[in-house]
Amino acid sequence: MRLVAFALALAVLGARPAGAGRILYATAATPGRVDGFCIGNDGSLAPTPILSVDTVGGQPRRLIIANGVLYVAEIDRVESFTIGPNGGLVDRRSTHVVTKANGDNVNLDPHDLAVHPSGAMLYVPQRKVNRLVAYRLDAGGLAGSEFETCVQGNPGANFQHLAVTDTLLYLSGGNSFEGTIDVHPVGPDGQLLGSDGLPLLPATCLLSGPDQKRSDATTPLSTRTKLSQPRTVLLKDDLLYVEEQGRKRIAVFRLGSTSCLDGNVAAPGNFCPLVPSGKKGKKMKPQAAEAKTDPENTYDALAFDDSKSTILGTQFFHGRVDAYKLTPDELVPKHTSLRSDEDIRMSPVGLVASGKFLYVSGGAFDRVLAYGLADNGLLAAANIGPASRTDEQKGSFPNDVAVAVLSAGCD
Repeated sequence: MRLVAFALALAVLGARPAGAGRILYATAATPGRVDGFCIGNDGSLAPTPILSVDTVGGQPRRLIIANGVLYVAEIDRVESFTIGPNGGLVDRRSTHVVTKANGDNVNLDPHDLAVHPSGAMLYVPQRKVNRLVAYRLDAGGLAGSEFETCVQGNPGANFQHLAVTDTLLYLSGGNSFEGTIDVHPVGPDGQLLGSDGLPLLPATCLLSGPDQKRSDATTPLSTRTKLSQPRTVLLKDDLLYVEEQGRKRIAVFRLGSTSCLDGNVAAPGNFCPLVPSGKKGKKMKPQAAEAKTDPENTYDALAFDDSKSTILGTQFFHGRVDAYKLTPDELVPKHTSLRSDEDIRMSPVGLVASGKFLYVSGGAFDRVLAYGLADNGLLAAANIGPASRTDEQKGSFPNDVAVAVLSAGCD
């Protein structure tokens, strides 16, 4: 069954320019490096990496590709690498490291990265210091050493994941049942703006220290409160998909809603404002979700398939991949549409869809795995295991993956 499903997936693999190859980059979180695996014309993974590059900072945990550059979030910095024609990592640049009074590096603990659609700015939520910073990208896509614009959070903001459009940035944070998704305005060049439309400069995001007071928190344009440990956020048109780990569900919010509780219309891309509720109007009620899954699963990562018709998620402790086929009105169904085989050795973490395949970092399994995808974005067959996988990279613990299309072959 697995071989048949893999053959079907190969038959529908999207065409690429003649001579172009693909490479998959995977974090090796434990030793602190990035490995590169060639992807065959049939979508299969090479068993061993063609390159391994040590990271300067420790514990790489997030990879994204934009501008022909691989961006790597590490425990205390972000590194950017220019991707060569054959997949080699050519140039390297590191963002500035924050240090303590004793000279040790501060654990910034970023869990996500995003690039503005213009390609001009890289956004990094620094979870441990409760702020989001953004670095200007040069003509080659490499990040500057110092951040240029930022959002300051309250102590305990615990910024997690983000999504960005031309004009707005969505940022998840908080813990327990006091989690939020904040919306912040963005200028055409990626500059973060205050709710008054003025640029947010580094001086608005000072950390507390012996000689300075921590800056006040930035006021968002709008916010959705009372979420339970919101983590991954995905955008499609005017819909925002949010995983609430505390409630073990995915919720969907329609932005700029015409059905706000107070009868007004939210600004485009924003949440409805809070409105009084209860007999005496003492409590404030936030915008209701348009749809939500039943509370049954938590995920380490969520991603769309290439067509954005299905949401795919990794379940670390069950060792499987879940898929939710969006309804005709682009909402989530109550239950998973399809699940992969469970393999507790796999402990999957990050994932990325490319062509007709889903590539999954195998965590404690020390491998990267490839699953075939059908035209509708679901796994190519019910109860299917990986169609291809790398050899064991002992002690590597891959926790994220990214795929680049190359101008030449992968070698």
